[in-house]
Amino acid sequence: MEPIDCKQEQKVWSRVMAAQTNRQTSAPQNTAPACITPEQVLELIGHEMQDAAVYHALSCRMTGCAKKTLAELSRDERRHVKKLSAIYFLLTGKKACPQKPEPPCITCSAETLRRQYQAELAARERYEALAPLSGARACTLRQIALDECRHAGKIYELLQSCL
Repeated sequence: MEPIDCKQEQKVWSRVMAAQTNRQTSAPQNTAPACITPEQVLELIGHEMQDAAVYHALSCRMTGCAKKTLAELSRDERRHVKKLSAIYFLLTGKKACPQKPEPPCITCSAETLRRQYQAELAARERYEALAPLSGARACTLRQIALDECRHAGKIYELLQSCL
């Protein structure tokens, strides 16, 4: 069975919703669900690549448990890039080829961790908002949202030990 694309899905939902509305009233109602776009997925990939680069740069500056934790966060972010790239391929049939992020400029590790903490919380919100729009891929986006929440917790713990 061939998967349907977003336009086909919207047409089907339009017909279904119109049929239901025609039974109740004569005015059709268009409540077709929106779909996640390839551009949104590419934007997410860019954010994840940037986060991976920041965590890698921070891990190179740290020692001990902090170094290990930041290296793990960097690996998680690269894993997210792979998952999002697969979603992009499913949507477009093309390989995602995002630009590599600029090397991060880190002057203060604590300040960078503070910014990353806020970025992880914002990313969690983005993924939660996009999950309902992504159909069969909603579970993947919700899992990434949970990872982002876990990342924020790890950063919080790092800041507690550093400050």
